[in-house]
Amino acid sequence: DFFTGNLIAIDIQFNDFTDREENPMPVNDPSDLAYVIYTSGSTGRPKGVLLEHRGVINLIQWQRSNFELSRDSRIFQHFSYNFDGAVGETFMALLNGAGLYMYEGELDPSLVTDFINAHKISVGVFVPSLLRQMDPSRLSYPELQVVS
Repeated sequence: DFFTGNLIAIDIQFNDFTDREENPMPVNDPSDLAYVIYTSGSTGRPKGVLLEHRGVINLIQWQRSNFELSRDSRIFQHFSYNFDGAVGETFMALLNGAGLYMYEGELDPSLVTDFINAHKISVGVFVPSLLRQMDPSRLSYPELQVVS
């Protein structure tokens, strides 16, 4: 068995990965579980929501089309991995060959703007309350294409 408890025992089948000359065939079906996120939703009772691969792929395809993503895109990643917004940010970059720039600082509008400028971010997804506080005149990178 490839899994041992909650840990993935990569060293057990390491040669299966390193001795290949071709890419392995996909083993997942679109209806397979991609991840579980926990929410209280509107009921106030915590529950796990099961999300399938097809949902993640549909999101990424929509982002690719609407955000005109390319290998030159630089994606701003700031959502906590406890929040489903991180799925969109992370996979938007990884599944489009774009760069993922992980911001770990305080969500101060001035600091976020400095990070965008320093890393030449081209795509950022922000909550409206943060976006409302940001001063667009402080953005010095003209290739910032998408702010959502």
